[in-house]
Amino acid sequence: MFKRLDSQTLMALGVLLVSFIALFISVRQTSIMGEQTRLLVEQNKASAWPYLEVNLHRGFSRCANNQLNITDYKIVITNKGTGPAIVEAVRVLYDGQPSRNWHQLYKNTGIPDSISSAHSNSSVMNKVIASNEEVHMLTLSGNQELMKWVFQHGDKITMEICYRSVYDDHWIVRREGFQSNLEMTSSDKTEGCQVKAEDIFIE
Repeated sequence: MFKRLDSQTLMALGVLLVSFIALFISVRQTSIMGEQTRLLVEQNKASAWPYLEVNLHRGFSRCANNQLNITDYKIVITNKGTGPAIVEAVRVLYDGQPSRNWHQLYKNTGIPDSISSAHSNSSVMNKVIASNEEVHMLTLSGNQELMKWVFQHGDKITMEICYRSVYDDHWIVRREGFQSNLEMTSSDKTEGCQVKAEDIFIE
């Protein structure tokens, strides 16, 4: 036969049961608060998510002999995301060979001395590009001969931009070819910007 429990034993068991219930509730609350914190961080990241695009703006006119003549050539970096993009590294290559600036890129294409390398540009290296901001990285519209030369050799030009968000998430946007708008950009998440110092495009 079972021994009848006295009041003190019952009280102790009751306290133990209440303690277990309180512990369960505390663990559950901690779990819920952790999930809420995680969701809040994800929402904040989404509201500060940068997305860079490397775009080519071109313009043409038709000559008297019915041939097309290029009249506008611009490389434009656009942030289509919801937060600022902090640029940490840029690479511009011609046929796989990195250039430090636009003049070196022109030289790598084999440009003749008779063509002036005068152009307009804006550097994106170490720049913070705000949401919906456009940066005209290269504008050749005022130099007809250079514009025609770069356009003709644009299929061998590659650009990579490594950037991060304010939450230190990193991406690399890459575009291969600057001759037609069929050449699309790709953007991939990465652990960080690992680019050799001598390969960084500084202009």
